[in-house]
Amino acid sequence: MRILLLCILIQFTNKYQCAKAITMKIKPIKTEADYEAAMKSIDQLWDASYGSPEGDTLDRLATLVEAYEEKHYPILPTESTKQSKQHPED
Repeated sequence: MRILLLCILIQFTNKYQCAKAITMKIKPIKTEADYEAAMKSIDQLWDASYGSPEGDTLDRLATLVEAYEEKHYPILPTESTKQSKQHPED
């Protein structure tokens, strides 16, 4: 899926300048290099407004990164978590 981020407005002392259009190809994250590239893009898009084209791209990338991290960097339950599930407090 190709998404064209037509124009990014950057504020400089009450003036706006239009940055170059950015073409970004969003694809599944299969390798560590893909993961690093997605993280870099997320960092660049972090302040995007919700619902904007940039914000939608950020949301898609974050979803892909989350899926990759769950598969490759799982957070295993701790011993205390296991115990609390076995003996829930009243």
